Amino acid sequence: MAAIEDATKGKADEEITSADEPKTSEDMETPEGEAEAEGKAEVITHPALTTLAPPAPAPPAASGNPLPPGPPPPNPYPRYGSPAVAPYHPPPDYPPPPNLGGAPSDARGVAAMLAAIGGILLGLPLGLPGLALGPLAYFLGRSAVSRIDASHGAVGGRGLASAAWVMGVVATAIGAVSSLAWLIFILLAISGTPPTQ
Repeated sequence: MAAIEDATKGKADEEITSADEPKTSEDMETPEGEAEAEGKAEVITHPALTTLAPPAPAPPAASGNPLPPGPPPPNPYPRYGSPAVAPYHPPPDYPPPPNLGGAPSDARGVAAMLAAIGGILLGLPLGLPGLALGPLAYFLGRSAVSRIDASHGAVGGRGLASAAWVMGVVATAIGAVSSLAWLIFILLAISGTPPTQ
């Protein structure tokens, strides 16, 4: 066994020393007359370059060969990333749902806004509805703002509730001024003109 290893080692050492020197067509085991007859020039090869060359393609199968061709050779370049073309996905049969913009609004905020609008609209001509609906809108708006803040983003509509709270104050003020104007008008109408003597 040791004799085989020594022989193999000696042959490998010879190949390493001879691999550093370029080989010519004269060094190869081809007859000189054959290279000259074909008119070929002297070819210099280096072992490092020949090891990187891809293997020669297999000859085409003869038409009478019943065996199917083998699998294609593996790709020498690794694949990175996604494929160049995305797979085809057919469009859905129904339209996507609309984007509603996040969390639903708090119901108290909506009720406060309706009460504030009603207080302003009815408080201008009549007065008393503004005095009743204004404070209702104020307290519902304040309650909605505190509930929305406590929900940590699960319930939306903070801006709506804040606007309703402010509009509740405005409706109360309009209702108070309008009610005072009606009270003065009614008192003047009842008292009539003062008697003259």
